[in-house]
Amino acid sequence: MSQEHVAVVLLNLDAWHRGDLDAWLATAHPEVEWYSEVARRVEGSEVAYRGHEALRSYWDEWRSVWDVEVEVTETRDLGDRVLVLGRVRAQGEASGVGLEGPVAFLFELQDGLIRMGRAYFDTDQALRDAGQGEKFVP
Repeated sequence: MSQEHVAVVLLNLDAWHRGDLDAWLATAHPEVEWYSEVARRVEGSEVAYRGHEALRSYWDEWRSVWDVEVEVTETRDLGDRVLVLGRVRAQGEASGVGLEGPVAFLFELQDGLIRMGRAYFDTDQALRDAGQGEKFVP
């Protein structure tokens, strides 16, 4: 089943890149929780987007400000969890500000859908949270 989980996660990221909100939401459990590293840094505390309506708001807010591309360099099948390692490139729609750096995502799946997702700019923290102790070298 876990290889199917990797496939769901990759479909999720592909839908994000294509700008296909419906396909992106189709990979998410109805009770999904998404934790954004950017929102955490801006708010100064953990921010959770819960459910499809909250994900729609996140999609609208994020995509109105940033054009984001994630280059996946590695996926790790961890049973009911999937760890994604890679690089992110973001370009501010209005500001033109460009950002680039390492990124990681840890997804938990339930009933074949993403139940929880968390983004990390600190890939070593993502590895620790996933129970994978080694350092990530992009």
